[in-house]
Amino acid sequence: MPWLKVQDNGQGISEEAMNYLFEPFYTTAKDGNGLGLYLCRELCHANQATLDLEETPKGASFVITFAHPHRQFQ
Repeated sequence: MPWLKVQDNGQGISEEAMNYLFEPFYTTAKDGNGLGLYLCRELCHANQATLDLEETPKGASFVITFAHPHRQFQ
């Protein structure tokens, strides 16, 4: 399956935040609205792809797994 990984080397994501990461309106930022990762995951699902957080020793890593290129969309 084709995939895309986006990774940074920042502070990472806390255990508490991991539980709510893709929930709408959940944010740890002062100026955020909590819709970014929620909308990303919804767009992936609408296109038969998945968006997942991958454990890394440092930073954060997200993987989008796309639908098979020959799959027929319904």
